[in-house]
Amino acid sequence: MICDDDRVTAEGLVAALRAAGHEAESCRHTMDVLRAAAAGSYDLIVVGLDMAGFGRSGAVEALSEIAPNTSLIAIHDRPSEIMRAHTH
Repeated sequence: MICDDDRVTAEGLVAALRAAGHEAESCRHTMDVLRAAAAGSYDLIVVGLDMAGFGRSGAVEALSEIAPNTSLIAIHDRPSEIMRAHTH
């Protein structure tokens, strides 16, 4: 499951996973990925950290509780913002 509010990013990641022979789908809202994680069984969830709704790590924390056995990858289109936040 790919969750990112940037349609181009989400579709590109889904296409890459499918081209490699994996099943993949996407959603664009944090609540959608939380519902999907609670209802489904995913090997991997990729979530954008810069989406509205949960702040930086709120979605990752919630997903870790909802789907503790699922691997998570968090992405951000401006990683320098995260690096600055961790230096203060």
